[in-house]
Amino acid sequence: MLQVRAKTFYAEKKGLNVADVDVPVIGGHAGITILPLFSQASPHAQLSDEETDQLTKRTQDGGTEVVTAKAGKVISTPHSLVVRHLMIC
Repeated sequence: MLQVRAKTFYAEKKGLNVADVDVPVIGGHAGITILPLFSQASPHAQLSDEETDQLTKRTQDGGTEVVTAKAGKVISTPHSLVVRHLMIC
């Protein structure tokens, strides 16, 4: 799911088709332990340091963003469906 978050935010920021984007993500599953490698993204798009910091923070806090949007209710999200699809294909 972390890679889906990172590639979605990167694609949105740079006006790319998310289906054509790949962003490697290393580290853990929450907060600052998540490290998206935007410098290794494909296709490569130039990011300022500020954009990189913003996208990294949003990727790290993406789970909180979803929970807040759902008002704390734990239900399946479109991201989970995408992850399942990626795992099967």
